[in-house]
Amino acid sequence: LGVLIFLGVFAFLLWRILKIASQTNDKFGFLFACGVFCLIFAQGFINIGMNLGLLPVTGIPLPLLSYGGSSFLATMIMLGILENICYNKTRYG
Repeated sequence: LGVLIFLGVFAFLLWRILKIASQTNDKFGFLFACGVFCLIFAQGFINIGMNLGLLPVTGIPLPLLSYGGSSFLATMIMLGILENICYNKTRYG
């Protein structure tokens, strides 16, 4: 049950990032949001595949959940910039 809740929240986060990408009017915001989506999706896909035994084990942490200080900090900075893009899309767009 906990895994399903986590996957649901993770899918909601990815859906929200794609929604921000589609609603922004500038090219930088669109490309940044797509880049954040790809990074978080790839890290999550690889980590979940490793835990299921479908992919070889590497040192990639699960975004926003696994213990990794620099990865968590970088992910939070990316999400903060993305939130700023979402906030300012109505101001300048």
